[in-house]
Amino acid sequence: MGSLLTARGLTSRYRGGDIVLADVDLTVAEGELLLLLGRSAGGKTSLLRCLNGLVPRSYRSSERTGSVRICGDELSDLTPAEVGSRVGTLLQDPERQVIGFDVRREIAFGPENLGLPLAEVQRRVREAAGRLELEALLDRPTSDLSGGELQKVALAGVLAMEPRVLLLDEPLAALDPASAHAVSKLLRELADEGRAVVVVEHRVEALLAARPDRVLELDRGRVVYDGDVDAFFARADPRHAHLPADVACARWRELDVREEEAVLLSPDPAAPPAIELDGVCFSYPEGREVLTDLCLSVQRGERVALLGANGSGKSTLLLLAMRLLSADTGTIRIGGRDTAGVEPAELAGEVGLVFQDPGAMLFADTVEEECSFGPRALGLADETVRRNVDNALERFGLGELRNSSPGALSIGQKKRLTLAAVAASGVSTWLVDEPTAGLDPSGVRDFLLALLATGDSTVLFATHDLDLALIHAHRVAVMEDGRIAAFGPPSEVLTDSVRIERARLRSTSLLRANLDRMAAGLDPLSAQGLAREGPA
Repeated sequence: MGSLLTARGLTSRYRGGDIVLADVDLTVAEGELLLLLGRSAGGKTSLLRCLNGLVPRSYRSSERTGSVRICGDELSDLTPAEVGSRVGTLLQDPERQVIGFDVRREIAFGPENLGLPLAEVQRRVREAAGRLELEALLDRPTSDLSGGELQKVALAGVLAMEPRVLLLDEPLAALDPASAHAVSKLLRELADEGRAVVVVEHRVEALLAARPDRVLELDRGRVVYDGDVDAFFARADPRHAHLPADVACARWRELDVREEEAVLLSPDPAAPPAIELDGVCFSYPEGREVLTDLCLSVQRGERVALLGANGSGKSTLLLLAMRLLSADTGTIRIGGRDTAGVEPAELAGEVGLVFQDPGAMLFADTVEEECSFGPRALGLADETVRRNVDNALERFGLGELRNSSPGALSIGQKKRLTLAAVAASGVSTWLVDEPTAGLDPSGVRDFLLALLATGDSTVLFATHDLDLALIHAHRVAVMEDGRIAAFGPPSEVLTDSVRIERARLRSTSLLRANLDRMAAGLDPLSAQGLAREGPA
């Protein structure tokens, strides 16, 4: 097999600043799938930007040295058009990549810009859409897609270019478990067809269906491991990669460390509901019905996880609860108050919404200004604003970054900043969309410790992470076709294999490792907890 992608001595740094990558050597052959791992802010995304020429061509604040060869040619000798025909890149945030009005035109955009005949463009659109099961969405506006649907459309646009090299940054992050499994298998097919595939992904267990040939691990911009998967598992740190439960348990025992875990406190059984949706229906302007006669009640102080397939209505439900959308029919109450006709600003001191994409929330010049905006808009006194901001930055581990630009933060830091910005307004009810997508286990832990620090807060969160729901939710609500199909404790809902399969969920190794415990009436444990106490 010939090498399609080679890097030698690759080093990147911010101009006049810190080193991001240090002397990285990398080779990926045709037919090879490389899994690129490392803790958050470890240099993974920066490496992809160097491999496809975005550094320094588009990211002019960064510079690189060393050699990158694509299909035998030096990257710096290729024009952007030549690079684009050889290298396909899926960005971490698909909203920054998708520009077409509808799905069909989005997938066709790349081939059309190659100047291909219409018949060839149409063939590529059909094949890319078919490989990602998007045929039914081809005429849908991209603005109406869920985060997971948008991620698959962005990947289809990359595949329609038929590049020899694929660089994919968190391709599974927004996908429901069934879609993540299907895309993982597709990545293996693409490699077997002779492409070189490089995948950045924290969801290691989900990506195992792709049967990666090698793992390359970065730490602070340096290669610390380059070898096969089994040998990586023997040394992997469960704090920095989402490993299968048996591997994670074994590694926790060998490391013999105990990290603080977020504690799930029981809500007051007599507490009134904080969020109520009764008979809610909602359709988008083109007539597509998303929610149908939906009923849900979340108790004050309760953590409830929304689960379901991409496009099942989870994000729409959160937007309705925040009054960013208005229900067609039905009643929505926050803290017992009917929100019909209430402006979102009137709820801002009580309810906070954290979007799936942190970039959709961040706009200020500095971290401190970002956190100050909400409480100032609520008219709080300057002393109260300062106190709230200081407390929020400390709570979410951002104190040393208060003067930094939000745009310069890693994805994990941006997610924590969105929470800090909401927390500074003093809300008691949280609506959080995909809170841990794109985070390594350490980032998830820090995120949860900060989010759950206030025991009496109410949290309704949409997620595709069954392990997160299993360990950190009092109850889970499974959505199907715009309705709540199942609602109850994780030990009851997530053990119904027929139910979770119908909702495009998939049993995880951690769920299976807890089945005996839950059957005995015991609470499920994380991999660290199982390593410490062992399954029942």
